Amino acid sequence: MNQRADLEAIWRAGLSASDPAAAVHRHLAMADGALIVAGETLPATGRLVVIAAGKAAPAMAEAAAAVLGDRVWRQVVVAKDPGRCRWPVHLAGHPRPDERSVAAADAVLAAVSGLTADDVVLVLLAGGASALLACPRSPLVLADLDGLHADLLACGADIHAINAVRKRLSVLAGGGLAQALRPARVVTLALSDVPGDRPDSIGSGPTVPDLATRAEVSGVVEHFRLKLPAAVATLINEPKTLHTNDPRDRFLCIGSNAVACHAAQAEAERRGYLVEPAPPLTGEARRMGDVLASRLITIAAGTSRPRAIISGGETTVSLGPTPGQGGRNQELALAAAIALDGSLDVGLLAAGTDGGDGSSPAAGAFVDGSTVGRAARRSLDARDHLRRHDAYSFFHALDDALITGPTGTNVMDLVIGIVAG
Repeated sequence: MNQRADLEAIWRAGLSASDPAAAVHRHLAMADGALIVAGETLPATGRLVVIAAGKAAPAMAEAAAAVLGDRVWRQVVVAKDPGRCRWPVHLAGHPRPDERSVAAADAVLAAVSGLTADDVVLVLLAGGASALLACPRSPLVLADLDGLHADLLACGADIHAINAVRKRLSVLAGGGLAQALRPARVVTLALSDVPGDRPDSIGSGPTVPDLATRAEVSGVVEHFRLKLPAAVATLINEPKTLHTNDPRDRFLCIGSNAVACHAAQAEAERRGYLVEPAPPLTGEARRMGDVLASRLITIAAGTSRPRAIISGGETTVSLGPTPGQGGRNQELALAAAIALDGSLDVGLLAAGTDGGDGSSPAAGAFVDGSTVGRAARRSLDARDHLRRHDAYSFFHALDDALITGPTGTNVMDLVIGIVAG
């Protein structure tokens, strides 16, 4: 049994099941010039516009282009990486917005001007759209949004809390894009990268109403002690504009972390592992690493046959003032490595399905009971690297980082743990 090969194969099975192009093809078709979405035929009287935004946007847009052909009147694709797409891709900043993000948002607004009630806009949405389509509300400028994004990413807030704040400050977020598309009909196919697959949180909900209340947003600011510029504080405390849906609109979640977990479980079982229950990924990454390592140790103590745990979701990291290089998956893995030190026949892989993890080039990392000892022989102190949030340099030195490059999808994170038995 090759422990590392099994861990990666199980993780990649989850990745394959989250293929955004396949998900689009399952939900999209054309017949006699009419758009068919999840079996529902939309009238073919008007023009068809495609807006794709997010890390998985190129793959989703390429699938849509293959289905829709020359029926598409205009299209805008916005992503972090170019991927493979026959349509031009506007590259923009992520996880923090940049000038390209503002330019991409402007390109979207220009493409959808002058639409009529007969027109249909197909929005292909994936995680990452919050930063990629960042368009600051007046009187804010890009520096205001960028600074806030940096603070939110470092404070330890979960994605729902982060997006509750971001939606108040960006023109296209929180239903703003849908309003810009009126009076056209809006159909959204979304690849979820948020716990619970909440439409108003995926990509900051550009095509659905913002459900976060002013009190909830203020609570996030107070709880995480965010220091806001005066203009930002003013916008957050203003009564928000309530964007409402057109009853003709549709929103479909076509891919999620649950799908990835189910496929990973099937692959683990195919490889002979009995899959045991495990908690979802939530809260601080290092605490989650301890929890999952403890679960593996408990399983190892009571079994004589191969077993596995599969956990999906998204953790957080509360960074200090001078963090090293890493991300939430590597931080989780490093905490797990410390807890697993000396354990036999136990291994774990924590990795992001998008191929990225925080500020590092890795998707995540492998650990087992020998990780801390191997590191010590190279004068690497696991606890010190964890304290400094510098997991990538630790795993890179051990050749234990998983480096995939952009995967073209994004359905949060997967952690696979196995016990050889």
